[in-house]
Amino acid sequence: MGKVEGGRWFKVGLVILIALFVIEFFIPSSMLVYCRFLDVFDFDGLTLYDELTKFKTSPLKGDMLVAYGFRRGLDYMVARSLKILEDGKITSNDKKLIDFLKFIEEGLIPEDLRGYYPATFWEFKEVEGEFVKDIIARVDPLDWEIKLICSIGDDGEVSDREIYALDELYEFSKSRWNIVRDIINSGMISDKHLDEDWDEDGISNIEEIEHRINPLNDLEVDPNNLSERYFILLTQTAPSIGIGLYHLCKMNGINDKHILFFWDLFGPVKEWFESRHENYHNLYGWEIYLGK
Repeated sequence: MGKVEGGRWFKVGLVILIALFVIEFFIPSSMLVYCRFLDVFDFDGLTLYDELTKFKTSPLKGDMLVAYGFRRGLDYMVARSLKILEDGKITSNDKKLIDFLKFIEEGLIPEDLRGYYPATFWEFKEVEGEFVKDIIARVDPLDWEIKLICSIGDDGEVSDREIYALDELYEFSKSRWNIVRDIINSGMISDKHLDEDWDEDGISNIEEIEHRINPLNDLEVDPNNLSERYFILLTQTAPSIGIGLYHLCKMNGINDKHILFFWDLFGPVKEWFESRHENYHNLYGWEIYLGK
């Protein structure tokens, strides 16, 4: 009966499309207008125009998960990536995955650091220099979401265990959001990788996530003895480069106490940092910033 109904609706859609072509013959450019607003074949909520141009999906097959993710507010590039999980229906685990994708986009980055990130994906295109572009591409939240979809969707479904791992990552993010970001980007969140030991420290990936230690760092085996990251920036070049590197450190979750600067004593960069930070010490004609 379902196939009969599906065939009937297909014929209805075909008749509508033919009628639109007839209208187009008499009213130029009307076809494009109709395609932008009508979902005449698969009734998944995506217009014919969007399926063909934006999502690259078939207008003859219902892409329910893609449409659901887009309605929930996912960027269209992220929603389009959900095609690898598409089976014509939406499960509770699918919805939980999309909840987590929304969390990555809206809640993973601490509020006081969001200002260091470009407001939109397209602002990344304005950054000069291939080296800086390559680094910034790694701190694009949309890219994190797509990588998570790819790792979870490598077998075509969202399992209960993968959802359990996402729940653990959510709790982990409250204390070390940047480590959660690294885990997502690594491709670890997948049924075939959770029980592996990627840093070869004798503890499985999922166990390290459960204990809030970094599964990508073999120095971390005890939640009471976590490793720390320090960045030392050396520059005598243009102030904009030094400031840009500082912003990249902040975008990667490095706080001021773990960023060391060696600057030339002269130039506007000194005044820029002095206006924002207090702990400076002169050292043989160089300026070293020790953090707060």
